[in-house]
Amino acid sequence: KEFPGERYCGVIELNKPVLLIRDPELVKHILIKDFNHFVDRMPFEHNPKESISQHLFLLSEDDGWRDMRHKLSPAFTSGKMKQMFLLMMKCSKQLEEYFNKITEKQDSVDLKRVFANFTIDIIASCAFGVEINSLSGSNTEFYKIAVAIFKPTTWLLMKHRMMTIFPSLSKLMNLERIAQKPKKMLHDLVSKTVEYREKNNVCRNDFLDILIGIKHNRNILGGPEEENRGKNTKNEGLTMDQITAQAFIFFAAGFETASSTMTFCLYELAQHPEIQERLHLELETVLEKHGGEVSYQALQDLKYMDQVVDETLRMYASLAVLHRKCTKPYKIPGSDLVLQPGQNIRIPAYALHHDPQYYPDPNKFDPERFAPEKVKERHPCLHIPFGDGPRNCIGMRFGLMQTKIGLSTFIPKFRVEVAAETPIPVKLMPTSFVTQSDQPVILKVIRR
Repeated sequence: KEFPGERYCGVIELNKPVLLIRDPELVKHILIKDFNHFVDRMPFEHNPKESISQHLFLLSEDDGWRDMRHKLSPAFTSGKMKQMFLLMMKCSKQLEEYFNKITEKQDSVDLKRVFANFTIDIIASCAFGVEINSLSGSNTEFYKIAVAIFKPTTWLLMKHRMMTIFPSLSKLMNLERIAQKPKKMLHDLVSKTVEYREKNNVCRNDFLDILIGIKHNRNILGGPEEENRGKNTKNEGLTMDQITAQAFIFFAAGFETASSTMTFCLYELAQHPEIQERLHLELETVLEKHGGEVSYQALQDLKYMDQVVDETLRMYASLAVLHRKCTKPYKIPGSDLVLQPGQNIRIPAYALHHDPQYYPDPNKFDPERFAPEKVKERHPCLHIPFGDGPRNCIGMRFGLMQTKIGLSTFIPKFRVEVAAETPIPVKLMPTSFVTQSDQPVILKVIRR
């Protein structure tokens, strides 16, 4: 707001200069066109002493980010998504059963908690091959790991700040992002599962199966799309530490993000009943064409739902800021400014999504912003909830699919209304690294 009309500006974060990008065309250059100058993420750095940090999100070019991306890409192709769809649908049946039971006893429900449990169930099934049904109230080991790892605390935020601003000192102090106990629990769970599957030749078509395949250099590429993605990988498998790290980031990236998106979506629909009913009508029409069942193809046909989800992600982007680091000298197009290697870059996705010059009345929930003709009029880098370019979110399709399955399970059978306890406006959690509510999101849930 202090630099209207400027394409970029400089800010100081304690002792670090950071370049803040405001121009969507310049965002496109950094994320896509000139990506090779901005391969690494900032401020996060992979600490070799912390084995769980060997995951795709933190790895730099020197650490082998590109090779790991090529190896993992086959896990998220259309073919693999169809296989994981079946696992997700089992979890959706449990979600429907939960709402059927809970609406017999009460009409107000904390949807933040419900969809957190639903998402944990999906990740447990699709990534680890564990069926836990946390919606039933079972306090499983997997659920304990999730709570221990992802509970935001002030100390956790302070540690991350320290590691951001003073990375070298943080390494000397041996600061770690995740506490030892949940790390060990996760490592033990992954190790035991891998050992059992290898010993008994178990194949479940989930994310862990793919990691096991990479570990043994097996050909897991099933078609032309996958073959093209995997050509440039080194002929090396994965260690158990690397498998645990990739399983962790799959867990981390899919947990709060998808659950918050579903929660925020229903929160907005409760306040906009006309949009909720239009979405309900689309679901009735599409599901009727598909035999009354939610199928993989039915999800592809839900065009208005896509608009609703896109608008939710505009208002509540999971990552408020995208981070990049300049890796080789770069002259900003149309200026004399030359960035040097090591320069930190910030792309404020949340701010771009709420800029009134691009989105009039930005705090209004309006899925019509994402009608096809409206999208064509707007710069593509003005909607970047998953980033963009070669280093965008590798699990984007997985996250969108579980979100659409959750909504497709809920909306045909139930509707939401604002309750006396509903927080309006919703407050966001300042200590969280992803966008989530700072309080329970309580809504009335009513059977149709």
